[in-house]
Amino acid sequence: MGRPLPAAAAPLLEELLHPFEGGEINATTFLNTVREPLGLANQAEELAFRQAWGSILWTLEEPIALLRRVKQCPSTVVHVVTNTDPWRLAYASEELGMADLFQQVTASFEEGVTPKGKDSSMWKVARQRATAALGCEPELVLGIDDLPANMAPAMADGTLTHAHVFTEGQSLERELLRLQLIDPDRR
Repeated sequence: MGRPLPAAAAPLLEELLHPFEGGEINATTFLNTVREPLGLANQAEELAFRQAWGSILWTLEEPIALLRRVKQCPSTVVHVVTNTDPWRLAYASEELGMADLFQQVTASFEEGVTPKGKDSSMWKVARQRATAALGCEPELVLGIDDLPANMAPAMADGTLTHAHVFTEGQSLERELLRLQLIDPDRR
């Protein structure tokens, strides 16, 4: 934003992060709550803050390329399940060039779901949406996350048939090959 964060703003942003991600507060309430403590004087500064808010995200090229390969597999749906707020989701889609992967999304800020790890509601909604997109119940439902706890409830209740803890691209590629979700001859 071109200036240091006011001292009182950091704890406030930390306090609001989970309610914003969890849908307890919407984007308007979030902005109205932080406007004065951040000293946002006009729309240009609000836009700069929104960009800065999203800019903590970055792309991991290898897994993104792998998911694009999965999308090429017939009768397959790539459905993003994410603990994030609407601003960061939009930033990832628009600014980081992942809109093609975000055609099917279930996000923690949506009504009727709880952030991943607390229960399997996000995964269940994602599975229902993927089933609707496919026109039939999928035989294989793979969850990919960097935190095992985010997938544990969905594995325990059978919403996910497989779970992969993402640590690096090569292990993800091996798992996708093992599950026949990518063509070994296509790169």
